[in-house]
Amino acid sequence: ISTIKTISIPAEAEFVAFQLELEGEDRADYQAILKSQPGQQTVWKRSGIRPQRRDGVKVVVFTLRTRLLNSRNYVLEVADPRNAASVFSSYTFRIVRE
Repeated sequence: ISTIKTISIPAEAEFVAFQLELEGEDRADYQAILKSQPGQQTVWKRSGIRPQRRDGVKVVVFTLRTRLLNSRNYVLEVADPRNAASVFSSYTFRIVRE
């Protein structure tokens, strides 16, 4: 059984930054899709995110406005921008608004 990572967002914060480690084959760009849990409703998505190397690890980095995030569980998928069903990485987490 895995533990869901919790991200606490202070009331005054306007943005939250994500740095996600990538798995699988190399791509020129990726799509990130944020879905609420339960229900899998798409809250946000962005295509054209270019991978970076940080400390020898391939990652995608982006920010979200905190107004998009409520206190609940989410899944963030990193997918092929030409085929969202082709998910390379998936991250489940809980948001707690302070």
